[in-house]
Amino acid sequence: ITEPSAVLLSSYVQDGCYGVCDIGGGTFDFSIVEIKEDCYHTILNTGDLQIGGEYMDNAIEKYVNLPKNTIEMLRDTTNQFDNIIRPFFKKIEEKIEKCLQKNKKINHIILSGGINKTANRMLNDFAKKHAIKLITHKTPMTAVAEGAALHAQNQLQKSFKNILIDILPLSLGIEIQTEKSE
Repeated sequence: ITEPSAVLLSSYVQDGCYGVCDIGGGTFDFSIVEIKEDCYHTILNTGDLQIGGEYMDNAIEKYVNLPKNTIEMLRDTTNQFDNIIRPFFKKIEEKIEKCLQKNKKINHIILSGGINKTANRMLNDFAKKHAIKLITHKTPMTAVAEGAALHAQNQLQKSFKNILIDILPLSLGIEIQTEKSE
């Protein structure tokens, strides 16, 4: 199960077409998923392996030359934080914009991941421009785990209440290791 699908499963949303924006510690994933009669169909997705909280923390640390344990204080006390991370959110907006050009049916984006409060603030103007309501997941830090657990429960009980038609946002990067005979 992909992270955006897991987020939607744990959101208990009604039928419709949703965007899911998951900005975690190291990656960003965005998917457009249509839900109809308990079928979750991923229509589009995008992502970036170098947009996430860790990369933003590193940019802040480099800019202000502070140890990581003081970065939290910086987030709460200055607008410099927004200026430092704005380039990351510009990239996020560009990727979401490309998805919206292909599928304009969504009117909600569900936010999850470790930096959802920042994402809500930084993506607010973008959402207004596109008449999209931003919704922060009720438990954004554990949304993926909750959705994956719900999916596993459905599989174990063979209830198959929810059907997932998923696509992977990024390559799996499978490596094959072989032994050489001498």
